[in-house]
Amino acid sequence: MKRKDPPTAQASPAKAPKHRVEVEELEEESRFWERRAGMILEVKLRNFMCHELYHFIPNQRLTFLSGENGSGKSAVLTAIVFALGGSARTSNRGSSNKGFIRTGQNSAVVEIKLLNVGESSYKPDLYGESITVRRTVTQSSSTYKILDHMGKVVVEKKVREELDRILMSFNIQVDNPIAVLNQDTAKTFLFKCEPDKLYTFFMRATQLESCKNDYNAAAVEKVQSETFLTEKTKSLPELKRELEKWEKKYQFHMNLNTRRGDVKAKKGELSWAVVRDWEGELEEERKKVEVENRKLPLCERNIEKNGDEEKNMRERKKEVEGEIQSIAKNQEGEETKLRELKQEFTAKNEIAKASRKAVNVLKRNQETIEKEKTALSEEIERLRATGTAEYEEKHRVRVEQIRKTEEMVAALGAQSETSSNHLNHLQANSRETEVRVMQLKADKQREWGKAMKTQQELEALKKGGKNKLAAFGPWMPKVVTEINKNKKFRSPPIGPLGAHINVKEGTSENIAKAIEGELGGLMHSFLVSCSQDQKELFNLFSKLGLPQKPSIFTCPFTESRHDIQAKRVDTDMFPVLIDYVDIEDSNVFNRVVDSGSLERILFIPTTGEAESVLSKPELIPTNTLHATVANSYQYYPAPNYRSYYKEDRSRGLLKANIEELVEQYKQQLAQEELQEREVEKLIKQANEERMNHMKQIDAEERKLKLVRDKIRVKNNEILNLKNEEENEAPPDISALEDDLDSRKESLDVVVTKLDEENVKCITTTETAQAAKNAFTEADQSNAARREGVEPLSGELEQLENGIKKAKRDKEHYMTKRDEYKEKITKYEKEVEEKEERLGELVEKAKYWSEERIQSRKKVDSLKREVVKMEESLKQQEETQEPRELVTQKFDSLSKVYERARAQVKYMDETVTFLESMLLQRKHGFKIIRNTTSKNINRNFTTQLNARKYIGKLEFDHHAHTLTIIVNPDSKAAAAALDLKRDIRSLSGGEKSYSSVSLILALWNAMTPPFRVLDEFDVFMDAVNRRVSLDNIINYASDDRKFQFIFLTPLNTDNIGISNDLKIIKLYKRAS
Repeated sequence: MKRKDPPTAQASPAKAPKHRVEVEELEEESRFWERRAGMILEVKLRNFMCHELYHFIPNQRLTFLSGENGSGKSAVLTAIVFALGGSARTSNRGSSNKGFIRTGQNSAVVEIKLLNVGESSYKPDLYGESITVRRTVTQSSSTYKILDHMGKVVVEKKVREELDRILMSFNIQVDNPIAVLNQDTAKTFLFKCEPDKLYTFFMRATQLESCKNDYNAAAVEKVQSETFLTEKTKSLPELKRELEKWEKKYQFHMNLNTRRGDVKAKKGELSWAVVRDWEGELEEERKKVEVENRKLPLCERNIEKNGDEEKNMRERKKEVEGEIQSIAKNQEGEETKLRELKQEFTAKNEIAKASRKAVNVLKRNQETIEKEKTALSEEIERLRATGTAEYEEKHRVRVEQIRKTEEMVAALGAQSETSSNHLNHLQANSRETEVRVMQLKADKQREWGKAMKTQQELEALKKGGKNKLAAFGPWMPKVVTEINKNKKFRSPPIGPLGAHINVKEGTSENIAKAIEGELGGLMHSFLVSCSQDQKELFNLFSKLGLPQKPSIFTCPFTESRHDIQAKRVDTDMFPVLIDYVDIEDSNVFNRVVDSGSLERILFIPTTGEAESVLSKPELIPTNTLHATVANSYQYYPAPNYRSYYKEDRSRGLLKANIEELVEQYKQQLAQEELQEREVEKLIKQANEERMNHMKQIDAEERKLKLVRDKIRVKNNEILNLKNEEENEAPPDISALEDDLDSRKESLDVVVTKLDEENVKCITTTETAQAAKNAFTEADQSNAARREGVEPLSGELEQLENGIKKAKRDKEHYMTKRDEYKEKITKYEKEVEEKEERLGELVEKAKYWSEERIQSRKKVDSLKREVVKMEESLKQQEETQEPRELVTQKFDSLSKVYERARAQVKYMDETVTFLESMLLQRKHGFKIIRNTTSKNINRNFTTQLNARKYIGKLEFDHHAHTLTIIVNPDSKAAAAALDLKRDIRSLSGGEKSYSSVSLILALWNAMTPPFRVLDEFDVFMDAVNRRVSLDNIINYASDDRKFQFIFLTPLNTDNIGISNDLKIIKLYKRAS
């Protein structure tokens, strides 16, 4: 077939499209057509079914996509359904999504952009005016991404849940035939026109089928609740009888508690009696201490008295001895003293002469200063007679210049400070950018390392061929081969254990990941039957030089499996991991149970469900160890309720074949390389930002240097002006006046010193005369000193005898004091010990009785009473079960009974409420169904009138049938004769027109934003097709609310084109 160049090219010119598109549009003004959230803006296909690359851009009003069979029209419809969450079964295109991948390719991508405006828009502040859904399918998986109007990925995790919310907001149901009607559905429901098929089509199109299924499910749940309520109600009487039995035992123990209280009171009386006796002994010891303490002050006073007497006599003895020694010394050195007095007289006489000389010098200085003072006074008087007008004018101008220059310096200083602050900010920003660059480089290195590791593991898997053991490490096949060759093992080791563990068919990928995550290192472990085999296997690992030695478990091999029913989690609410593994070897199964405890681990899809169940003890399934939640968290049940983040490190080792594992590694490698490139882009951006900061810093430094140079120039100008001021100043009268004042001050100082020196001269003269007189007196007193020595010797002897007596008395009283203190210390220690013991006895007594009990009984008598009461109580206790057991059992049964009674009451109220609600909803469902049926029948009749057909829709809701009754004969008489004409007797065109009329009638009842029909007109004749197309186009043009896309293999040349209607033609690619 000849290839044509269509007016509208494909989305990407890089590759030749498989199909050519021809668009015929006519530009003209049209009335407003409402834009609704959910309308399709564009659809992009890459390697999808027969399309290598195709860009479909429909009108948001009416679009016809025409082309002969095999041109790819239905592929566009399938792409729309697939991108919006449908599957191969939904679109009747096989059973596997990988069948959508174009032959010879590894993956296919479909991207659909939806309008996001109006009242039904979804998060417009986040997504903008459009939402793009991108779905990729590979040979092993299918993934989603949701992008905003700028093409930025908004959601990457839990994308399917977000897509469901978007579709609900837009009122899009891709499985609703009234919104998307494919070829197979049209043939099954419409063109065959079987009543039961038509009724099913009606129920699905109006979503009444979905509503009916929900009500049926609610009814089943109500029946289950009633059954459970009946079982609970039957168990209440038996539970109550058991509670009453333990209540009697509990009351008996309560009576025993009264007896125990009596024993406790008697022990309290005994304890306080012991305290009473001990307090008496303590009081006796305190009296002894008090007696000895009264003796101490008398000893202290006598010690102090004798000590003072001894001290006074020793001081007097010292004075007497000093006087005697002084007399002896003075007498021996009389001649020396006389010589010293003579020398002193000579020295002082010289000082008096020097003072008289200084007085003469000061008088001469006084005369000189008085002459200088007179000269300065005369010069000052002369200068005051002259003037300084010219200097004053220059002085004023220079002062003004200095002021203005200083203001400029201040302004430049403020500018310098601002520039300096800006420079500091720029430098700080530059440093922050450098730190960010370093961090990003570290991130890039880390991402590169992850990608290299994944690349190495991928290469190792490829080298291993189809051997699944290579998934456990590149060295694992060699390890297993060497184990099989070794004949020294008593029993061949089993491993790696992961190779013997499979997940059951149909297990979801999330549960498989959870199982692998819980098993962890156990997947690479080995089992041996004895310690000798363990040593042999360990030596084998060492010989092979493994980078990581697998764990080795030793236990005798057996053919019997562990019975896990008693320990398994008892629940039907959530999956138990052990139920999804398939392990043939009993030894591997037993090791998984012992080390992995999968029978006690739940898988819960969402954190909300985990929190609501595991945080409440009454809802926790029995034997629950913990739960794996969303493959990212571990939740532990109450009473030690807690949760931990757990990184998903599963590698898909439980996959069925090595090809899927290799594909997974490829996807992981591509993602890590993409992340590395993203980090590299960020590094480039950060470096550009840093260079920008450096340029700004250089510019600011140059600006700051220029300002500082200006400041330096202005400061030099100020300095020059000040120097001119000093150089041009006239003789300063004030300076001469200052000199005059200085001379006056100097004159005053000289006069003062002269007066002082005169006084000093008189004083030194008198001192010299006094020294002379002292020398004369010393010579005369020398003889008189020798006569006073003998009376002092007698007094010294008396003092020595008194000192000996006082010392002896003092030592006597000190000895007595030490004896008293020793006794006091001894008694105080005994008091302290008794007080400590008394404190212990008081605490013990308070244990038995907080209030003090006064008793006159003796301790021994009370002890006998206590022993007698305890023996009697013990005999009664031995005849009954332990009190702790009875109390625990009674409390436990009380809580269980109350909880069961409350549950029964709540469940009874709930069942009653459910029953009433179901009756109301069943009645409401019938009303809605009847109203919808009448509405659609009326719309159907209106559509038939366009061709002057007579007909109606007959609904039989009991038999679940819908019969289309149509008579195309416009003659009233003929119609009256054959009103209920069988539709199967109509021509193909008449039958197709009737089916189209039914579709239009259903469209009036439902409001999806877009409607897609595939090959709806293939069985119509030309006249009926023309009328049907006119009806559809008129219906859409008059309503002007929704988007319509029609796929047809027939000619569209006779369809008028306008702004409301767009025709796109597809052509087969030339072979």
